[in-house]
Amino acid sequence: MKITKRQLKRIIREAVGGVRTPETAITKIGDFKFLQAGDRLTMNGTPIVVVSVDMNNASIVYVKEGTSVLKDFDYRLAAIYPDDPEDMIPELEVVYQGSGPAPKNTRQASRRKGPGRSYSHYD
Repeated sequence: MKITKRQLKRIIREAVGGVRTPETAITKIGDFKFLQAGDRLTMNGTPIVVVSVDMNNASIVYVKEGTSVLKDFDYRLAAIYPDDPEDMIPELEVVYQGSGPAPKNTRQASRRKGPGRSYSHYD
């Protein structure tokens, strides 16, 4: 049986990048290290695209699929630690869907205006 280049590349990518097959739930802190810009995930059923991963702050910056507004979440809420009880369920369910191109032309969310949302100390 002959292995094609595409199959060989996929095998190498999985061996180097850890467990990164499509439809795989991410529950270990080590798995979040291997995420890159453009990876497709679902967070509690909502499709998202990774923009960047910050290991110092334990956060993932993402955009919802089809939008350009940046958001972030703490990936420690989706991890299961070794000393956790067996029946523990993480707050966020993150599932790896596959890789793709990184999002372009992303933007910050607009600042909310109105009573109680002002930067002025006179309000």
